[in-house]
Amino acid sequence: MRELDEIPDRKGAVDTPITRCVRAARQWALANRASRLKVAAVLLFLLAAWYLMAIVTGSDGVREAVFRCQLPRWQPYTDVVFLSVEGGRDPSDRLLGRFKGQTPTVMKVSESRWTAEGLPVVANGSSKSRRGIVLSTEDITWVLPFLVVVDGRYYGAPRAASGDTYVVVRSWNGWVVITHRLNWIS
Repeated sequence: MRELDEIPDRKGAVDTPITRCVRAARQWALANRASRLKVAAVLLFLLAAWYLMAIVTGSDGVREAVFRCQLPRWQPYTDVVFLSVEGGRDPSDRLLGRFKGQTPTVMKVSESRWTAEGLPVVANGSSKSRRGIVLSTEDITWVLPFLVVVDGRYYGAPRAASGDTYVVVRSWNGWVVITHRLNWIS
């Protein structure tokens, strides 16, 4: 190992507090190579744990952000919104509970049925069917523990549907959609 004195400074460099600080940092780095590896290993482990925790606990928050981004567009036009997650499954009860008291009414996709015209309606057996729209999240791609890309869709009728890609980030107040792009529309 080279000593600090052997590490050349730039020619004509003035001895300032910053250069002294850099020189001290170099000396510490040379002397504590094993400690740096231990610190790096611990930081890498903590980053991996944070990443896994974000994936396990954050999926419903990401879905909620996408659904809340989609809802305002449809509020004036529908009585009911049916939520669907990957593969046409029902969302968790915890996620559905976050939309309690929402206008229009939010329900699971399993509580809908399809009319002969291909329209989603409430499947409660009443004579007056309330028309709805299906909002869904499909593929969730974790880019970083705080940055996610989600495929979202809506379906209101055979010629009233679209697929969008949403970019969602984690902020201090939860998950927020920062942008979305239209992929297809019918």
